[in-house]
Amino acid sequence: MKEYIDADVYVPPLRAAKPPARARRPSAIAELAKVLEPNSFPFSLEKGMILDFRHKINYIFLLKEGRMSMVRGDNNIYVKVNIEKALLGLANAIHENQGHYFIAETHCELSYIPITVAKAMFTEKKLWQSVCEAVTYSMILLWKENCKLVGKGAYEQIKEVILDICSQPEEIRKNIKVAAYIQKRTSISRTSVMRILRALKFGQYIEIGINGKGVFIHKELPEKF
Repeated sequence: MKEYIDADVYVPPLRAAKPPARARRPSAIAELAKVLEPNSFPFSLEKGMILDFRHKINYIFLLKEGRMSMVRGDNNIYVKVNIEKALLGLANAIHENQGHYFIAETHCELSYIPITVAKAMFTEKKLWQSVCEAVTYSMILLWKENCKLVGKGAYEQIKEVILDICSQPEEIRKNIKVAAYIQKRTSISRTSVMRILRALKFGQYIEIGINGKGVFIHKELPEKF
């Protein structure tokens, strides 16, 4: 029997979906944080405050508690969300990298250390291989995020973001406002986002929680819309 998510779109019955596996963090990140923290200076950020990398910045930041998101400076599209236990700006120890900023999604506890001090420690303790491992891991994550969305149509982007939401830990997933989250991650209009979400709910592919928070996939999302 045919199933429809809209009047003119046929979708065959599909299996239940499994969220994509999350990449394993390299031990190098914790190793570097352990070395840097005793020489760093603590501070905190409240929700909505930013670390601005759109201009030259000469520090590495240790995100110890809380969650932050990485945002493009030119169009305010969220590149990577809900970052935890991270070294922000570590790539600047290798090559200056501007054009983005980080925004606090929760109260965050951080500390900072001058890049010149950090680089001297990396050399003294022979940690440059660990630096390269940590930076490479971050670059791969960003590349994967770009591959999900770049060059794809509105539905394909929304599908990828829904899968990303479902891959988040339960305590994060249940508090994500789905439509707003999709708009942060893409440049798709709210009208188009709501139209596609309604169609997926009508086809019983997804269920969205109370007040638009959290999403559950009942069956594999269709390839095309």
